[in-house]
Order: sequence, then C-alpha cells, then structure tokens
Amino acid sequence: MELLKIIIVIILPPLGVFLQVGIGKHFWLNLVLTLLGYIPGIVHGVWVIAKTNDRSNCRSKRNNLSGSGYDRIIPIFLQMGG
Repeated sequence: MELLKIIIVIILPPLGVFLQVGIGKHFWLNLVLTLLGYIPGIVHGVWVIAKTNDRSNCRSKRNNLSGSGYDRIIPIFLQMGG
C-alpha cells in the first residue's frame, strides 16, 4: 500500500500527501511546494509518507505493551539483583 502512495506522490504530490494525512498543514505545504517546483513537492511527499509510517509503527509497538511498561522493567531489574 505504501508503494502505491509513493507512486501517487511521484505523479501528483498533493494527492499522495492527502491520502496519507488528510487536509492539514502538510497538505497545504506540499501544495505550495509543488506549485513552486515539482521536485520539492515530491521530496516533501515522500518524507511525509515515510515519517507518518514511522510514527504509526511506534504507536503500534507502544500499544502492544501492557500497562505503562514498568511491568516489564521491574522484573528485569529484580533479576539483576536490584
């Protein structure tokens, strides 16, 4: 799916950014960059797709931890003799 979004960003950068993050500051910035120069719009669009995927991966990893995370740290600390 991400490959398809990157292909869309190469063809029409604001559309790819819209599909990734919706209408917001990144969309409008990408629209201006695309109007000023096609290449800056592509670079920004690829960056937005890569960055939002990074954040969603971090969120999903964080959500997989139960509780606040201390329930995993404390047993390790106790095993080390602390």
